[in-house]
Amino acid sequence: MKKVLLLAASIAACASFSVHATPIRLNGPEKNLQQIAPSIDVVNGQYALDEAWSTEGFASVGTIVIELAGYATQNRLGIYDIYDPTNRFQLFDGAAGAGASRAFSVSNDGTVYRNFAPTSSAFTSHLFGFYLHTPAGLWFSQSSLNADGADHLVAYQTGGQFLFGWEDLAASNWDQDYNDFVMLISGVKGNHDVPEPASLGLLGFGLAGIAAFRRRKQRAA
Repeated sequence: MKKVLLLAASIAACASFSVHATPIRLNGPEKNLQQIAPSIDVVNGQYALDEAWSTEGFASVGTIVIELAGYATQNRLGIYDIYDPTNRFQLFDGAAGAGASRAFSVSNDGTVYRNFAPTSSAFTSHLFGFYLHTPAGLWFSQSSLNADGADHLVAYQTGGQFLFGWEDLAASNWDQDYNDFVMLISGVKGNHDVPEPASLGLLGFGLAGIAAFRRRKQRAA
């Protein structure tokens, strides 16, 4: 019985807390992410809880730092309902460039605010993710939602704000330098990853094993 419990616990722990740094290319022809943010160790200083977020304080503010991408004039960035990725709210369109800022927040009841005023959009809860919609694909902060299964966002905590670096191409074509859409976000808080279907399946498998073990023990008794 103890072995089964330990197995289930190990599976759950691996599913919930497996964290690894996303590889970043720093030797490309463009200005790389390390040069854009010289005070941050972009290879080893990545923020782990970069998939699910919530508003910290009264409001959050996003500011574009730089866009080094062929799709810069077409890329759109926004937030999405962490429990319903089809429910999205756009913050920046392709016309927005370096220096553009947007104030936003998601209240405890899920109401989405823009520039401190409520909008008609509402999420399931206060939790949200970020997305980058490009001609090459729709990329989410939750890598499991991406068509190529790749991590298109790296995040770094710097002082009271975060720096985001995005890749706007599919993994089969990207240069992996994460400088396509770089922005600063203040007034947000990273949250533990929302359980994904695969993780829940592994945990369910472990619990099913425990139940089967108990049934066999009862029949033997």
